[in-house]
Amino acid sequence: MTQTFADYDIDTRDRTGTIKTTCPKCSQNRSHPKDPCLSVNTQKGIWKCHHCGWVGSLKGASVGRLSQNIQSFRLPIYQKADQYPDKLVAWFQARGIPFNVINRNKISLGKRFLPGLGKEVECIQFPYFRKGECVNVKYRALDAKAFMQEKGAEKIFYGLDDLDGCDWAIIVEGCECDKFAFEVQQG
Repeated sequence: MTQTFADYDIDTRDRTGTIKTTCPKCSQNRSHPKDPCLSVNTQKGIWKCHHCGWVGSLKGASVGRLSQNIQSFRLPIYQKADQYPDKLVAWFQARGIPFNVINRNKISLGKRFLPGLGKEVECIQFPYFRKGECVNVKYRALDAKAFMQEKGAEKIFYGLDDLDGCDWAIIVEGCECDKFAFEVQQG
C-alpha cells in the first residue's frame, strides 16, 4: 500500500516540488504555530523539520529524529595529514595534549577562509566521525580564536566513534580540546 503525506498529517495543499509547511509534530506547541518549519520534497517523498528535527520518507525509510536514514547533509572531503607541522604539534603541546592524541583523532592543519576574520588563514582541522566516516569538520584559526564548521554538514558530538562499545559517556563543556584533555587524563 502506497503511503501519502496525509498519512503523516503533512499538509502539502496539493503543491509539488520542494515546499515549506507546518510540522505536525511540533508546530502546535510553538509560539508561532503557523510558521512553516517543515521542508517537503514531494518528488522524492521526503521531509525534514528545521525546528524539531523530524525527518521521514514515503519510500520506507524510518521516520524519526534527524540523521537516521535520510542523508540530507553534505559530506566534507577530509584527508588525514601524513605529516604534522611543528607549529601544529607545538600548539597542542602548549595545552598539554601530546602527539599521540593528535594522531589518534586525525587532526590536521590546512588553509581555510574564515568569515569571522574575513580572510584565508591556517586552521586546525577537527574531523567529526560517525562509524568511521567523516561527516563534518570544524576549523579553528591557528593564530586567532575564530571557528567555523562545514556548511550543510551534519552536527554531531565530537568523538562519537569513541563511544562504540561503551556503556556510559562523559560529555565535556567547550571545545574539542576539552575532550582531548579528558582523554590525556584517562591515559
